[in-house]
Amino acid sequence: MSSSRVPSAGLVPSRRVRLSVLALLTVVGFVAPNAFVYRWFRENGVSVASTRAFFAHWTDSLPASQLTLDLGLTTGTFWLWSFWDARRRGVRGWWTVIPATSGVGICFGVPLYLLLRELADGPA
Repeated sequence: MSSSRVPSAGLVPSRRVRLSVLALLTVVGFVAPNAFVYRWFRENGVSVASTRAFFAHWTDSLPASQLTLDLGLTTGTFWLWSFWDARRRGVRGWWTVIPATSGVGICFGVPLYLLLRELADGPA
């Protein structure tokens, strides 16, 4: 006999708390990875050569290649799911996760989409 219990509504934080946490994670997801990019270009200069070198490091070792592939597959899966989810839920501006994830990273795109999704749900 299996029991299918729904968690208590008391375990879900208020909408205000959810929005605040997601907004904070979105900001951190933008600032943190860009701090590393800023540091790279501060130390190496802004040029075509330094940009090529930056991206070359993404695959200059087996662990780096594995991580790059993992993040690429995760990103593609997230884009597909967010497209389907946004259509079902009526999330406006869902497409912003594509440039957000491409330009910054999955750590920015995911909390951004979840924030947009929470806003689309309206007051709860």
